Amino acid sequence: MMLCIDAGASSAKWALKTQSGFCSGSVGPITGHLFSEEAQAQVFAELDKIAAETGPVMEVVMGVTGVDNGTEVANNLIEYVAKVFKTGAKNIRLMNDMELAYSAVFDPGEGVLVYAGTGAIASQVDKAGNFIRAGGWGFHIGDFGAGYSIGIAALRYVTSLWDQGKDPMQDEFGAAVMNYIDCKDWPDLRIFIYGNGRSAIASVAPIVGQLADQGNEIAQLLIQDAGLSLAELAQHIVDRTGATKIVAMGGTFKISPMLFEELRNALELPIEFVDDDISQRWLERNGK
Repeated sequence: MMLCIDAGASSAKWALKTQSGFCSGSVGPITGHLFSEEAQAQVFAELDKIAAETGPVMEVVMGVTGVDNGTEVANNLIEYVAKVFKTGAKNIRLMNDMELAYSAVFDPGEGVLVYAGTGAIASQVDKAGNFIRAGGWGFHIGDFGAGYSIGIAALRYVTSLWDQGKDPMQDEFGAAVMNYIDCKDWPDLRIFIYGNGRSAIASVAPIVGQLADQGNEIAQLLIQDAGLSLAELAQHIVDRTGATKIVAMGGTFKISPMLFEELRNALELPIEFVDDDISQRWLERNGK
């Protein structure tokens, strides 16, 4: 039996390939940011939940956000995975989550993956096994075009209305955003922004997509900007590798079809949106 885990900052999805087919499930966040005992305990607890469903397995393939092979964090993670799934460390393949996603849709050097979730990155794994990237530098300095950046842009528009002496609740876009996140005024919004993590900010993106689909011009401009940002990342990898095929994946594309359309219109190469489960698709393509 082979287990594939697509681990991310919002949730972790897994799929198990057996002689009779596939089974799958999901648990809470699993990341490579194991820099405290508390964080490590949380990740190990999520792995325990998966093991309770699957039992012992022969092989494990994990794509984990924020992990670098050869580090102490990676070695500790491999050691625990081997223990909880009752297999040997040599039977565990650990990679970053975008390498896993890429190899779920492409052979090495075949194309470019544009992924937009809470964060955003364009990447390729070349024929030599090198991971080539543009973007994915985190929400503090990058990830333009992803859910977090769309959410931040929406909230900046809301606060700009106060700067102009206007009431966001009297603005179509502003009122829709404030109502969506259940805020009435700046004290409410301040708590929402600074009292929660980046996933809360990214959770604003769906209402922007809905408003864009309904014809709101502000929302459409934000979606257009996001699409152009993602296209810029993709173009960087195309220019560096000469790739001629592009696949788009990630939950942010689901907020509005307009986002994928803007990405496609900004590029001159064939592009496809793939909405499959990464862990099962990886097993179907690469599993023994």
